[in-house]
Parts: sequence; structure tokens; C-alpha cells
Amino acid sequence: LKVKNGEKVKKVTVIYPKWTEEDDKILKENYPDKGALWCSNKLNRTKQACVARAKLLHIQRSYRWKKEEDEILRKYYPKYGVKKVSEMLNRTRETCSTRAYVLGIKYIDTSIWSEEEIKLIKEFYPKEGVKYLSKILNRSEMAIKSKAAVLRLKRPQAWSEEEKAFFNKYYPTKGAVWVAKKLNKTKVACRNYAIRHGVKYINLNLWTEEEKAILKKYYPILGKYVQELLPNKNKNACSQAANKMGLTYKKQNSASVEKIKEILDREKIFYKQEVGSPLCADKKPLLFDFAIYKDKEMKELFGFIEYDGSQHFYKTTRYRNYEISAESVLKRTQKHDKMKNEFCHKYNIAMLRIKYIEENIEELVLNFLNHPEKYINWYSTTFTYEEYYDNFLNEEKMEQSYSFHPIRKERKIAKEDLRFFVYKWTKEDDMYIKKHYTEKGALWCSNYLHR
Repeated sequence: LKVKNGEKVKKVTVIYPKWTEEDDKILKENYPDKGALWCSNKLNRTKQACVARAKLLHIQRSYRWKKEEDEILRKYYPKYGVKKVSEMLNRTRETCSTRAYVLGIKYIDTSIWSEEEIKLIKEFYPKEGVKYLSKILNRSEMAIKSKAAVLRLKRPQAWSEEEKAFFNKYYPTKGAVWVAKKLNKTKVACRNYAIRHGVKYINLNLWTEEEKAILKKYYPILGKYVQELLPNKNKNACSQAANKMGLTYKKQNSASVEKIKEILDREKIFYKQEVGSPLCADKKPLLFDFAIYKDKEMKELFGFIEYDGSQHFYKTTRYRNYEISAESVLKRTQKHDKMKNEFCHKYNIAMLRIKYIEENIEELVLNFLNHPEKYINWYSTTFTYEEYYDNFLNEEKMEQSYSFHPIRKERKIAKEDLRFFVYKWTKEDDMYIKKHYTEKGALWCSNYLHR
């Protein structure tokens, strides 16, 4: 103990273990080539201790150059300089530069251009281009481009007759970016060509008063699919214009889903729509149409209700995403249905599944609310599992649920092609038409009824 400023201070000295024969052997074998730092990490000692022990044992660092190291120096020193080579060889910059001087190797500064190189660039850049010069001068294409820009050299792009015809046809509507990608040219080249030849780009983002009126009327109903009524616009343009005009789209429920809501409201049931759980997810939680609760605070779950439209069973174009095939959409939908079934079965949750061809929706919902125990093992009392997922492709069952479209007879289309079948009208459909058609119009009703 030492007394410092009236206080007792304890002095601790670190005692390293003695050097063993094995430690000395490792030091003798590795110190000359790998140095003190490597040995300190290997032996768990300080660098200074390794240096001191090496001096005591008369071990010296070996700075001899191997043939492989000289080859690396000859190959990379002229291009990349001493910094890169010192990192590759794990040697100091001083030793690398000294060895390069001994071997007569010089670093070529690529930023300095000789008069001959500048002469060749001026002569061949406009005619042959960058790739030809990079091979001759042994320089990168970027370096040649930069030097050509400094010298204000330009290489005129030759336009073939086919390229000119393509440009004149699509530039007014598609613009420079789209045309440049198709013709493998730069945007600047396309714009300069348009200026020289008087070709003007028509900005389709400009909206006429008629188009704005259609957007205001139908965007809240159809969302971005209002583009079908505006042939000169795409979906992104419709969405952006709607945002600027303060228009919002809300996903509308089908007539059958509205019917389920009416029943639950009438029976004073506590429920939420579009409810998901992280335990039932495919990247994102899968949403159930209705989550029924026992209490007002909606903490204790009673069960789920799922309404399965025709898109759960057929490759329909009604719900088709143009970037994804109808078949892949159907597979994804059925996969999510299966995951929901397995989730409810695992946690003993009652769930009612209503198929789109069901007409007695009210009876099914009330039966589910009164007897939830029936809907734990399987989720439909009307159909078995096999019947529920049956495609109804035989003629007798199909005629029970569909009426034939006149176009089918004219074109002699097979009955299995479901695009030419329409659902029979139910009482609920008729009531919905009577209630909303006069005020909302045909397009609104078609979105609700999927017709």
C-alpha cells in the first residue's frame, strides 16, 4: 500500500507467466516472417514482451522478398501504387517502395495524360468510341470518357431509319426515358434529337375537365381501377391525381357481407371486421372477415365468420392483378384459407365459412351464434369438406347455381368456361338494386354485387 494525498492506494503489478519451451519454439518459427503482433495474439502476450523475448533469443525479423511477392509487386504496383500493394503483402509502405525502386518498377499516374494519348483520343473518340480507345491505351472506359469530356469531344450517335421511325411514333406519348431504354440510347441523345427534328412530347399528366369529373365521381367507388374509364391514363396517374384532389377510396363490401353486418347489428353482437393475428400470417397477418367477441371490450373471442366469394374456388378475372396470373391468385387465396382453417383447428376456435352459393345466410349466422360448438372441427354445416371445395364443374350442379350467358351459345363455348356464366339473382341482390340503383348508378352496384 502507498499513501497518496492522505489516502491509501493499492498498487497492483501484473505478473506474466514465464516463457516455456513451447512459447520459444512458436516465437522462433513465426517471428521472422509474421512479426511481433501475430505472435502476441497467438501467445496471449503483449507486443513489447514478444519483441523483448525475440531480442533475448537473438531472433531477427526476415525482410527477404520471395518470388511470389516480387510478381505481385510487378503486377499491381504500376497500376495501384504503394498503398494497395502494402495491404496485399502485409508489409510497410517504405519496404514496398524500396523494393520497387530496386526492381526498377515505377507507378504510372493515370491522372497524367501524355501528348500521344491526347492525340489518339482526339482522333479516334468521335469515330471509334470508348471501348476501342480503352484497349489501345490500356485505360478504363470511365477515364477516357472523363478526358473526352474535358477536351469537349462529342461522339455523334447515328440513327438508323428504323430507330427514327420508332422514335417519331412513340416519343410524343411515351417520352425520352421510355424511348431511350428501348433504343439503348441516352435520355440526352433522345431529347437532342427531338429538338433538332421538332418532335414534341405530349404530357399525358395534364387532365381535362371531363377527366377530372370522371375521377371525382368514380374514384371513391373503383379506386385506381377508374383507369378503365380513362384510356389515356394509367393507374399510377389516377392515384396521384386523386391524392392531389383529396379523393379517397374505401374498399366496399359485397351485398352478402352487408347482409351479415345487418344480422350482427340487429342481434347486438360485438364484432370487428378485417381482424388478423400474428400467429396466423403469411409474411403479414391474414385477415378474417368478421371477428365475434363475447364482451363489449372485445377482449374475449367468440369465433370468426368468413364469406368466401367465387374467387376462392375459380380462376376469376374479376379480382385479377394484371402482374400476377389468375391461376397464381387462386392458389394464393386457397393457401390462405387452409392456413386459417389450421389456425382455428389448433386453438379450438369456432369459425363459420359461408360459400358464395349459399342463399340462407341469415339462418347460418344465427345457428353459428347459438351453437358455436358445431363449428370447431369443421366450419360448414351445409357441406362436407370435399363438397365445400368442389368446383361444381358437372352440369347438373352448375345449372343450380348459374344461368347461361347468351354469348356462350353464339360462340359455342364449353360450359366449363366460367367466364360466360352469371350468378342467378337472389332476393338480397334485388333488394340492393332497388335501394341503391337510382342514387348510386350501375357502376356502383356492379362493384358491390360483383357483376
